Amino acid sequence: MISFADLGIEIEPEGYTEEKISINDIVNVEIEVIDFRRDVATKNGERYVVRINYESRARIFFTQSKRIIAALENEKIKFPFRTTIKTYKAGEKRGYMFT
Repeated sequence: MISFADLGIEIEPEGYTEEKISINDIVNVEIEVIDFRRDVATKNGERYVVRINYESRARIFFTQSKRIIAALENEKIKFPFRTTIKTYKAGEKRGYMFT
């Protein structure tokens, strides 16, 4: 009988294998953005997961930042790239953006 390992089938794990990090922990710090993907739709819009290298380790953070999402979806973006996440205030709202 053949073993499953001999079949050469690889099944991607559900969820994310990278360590999660809060976007607040990486504000004003240079990171390397590897890629992104849409995660789930929420009542406030679509949530994205961003894969990064930070402190020489693969990490992910979740965002609904319109400015970050617009930057990630821009046709001029080429992955990977380095950036620093900054905060900004617009009236009472606080947001995040790449610089």
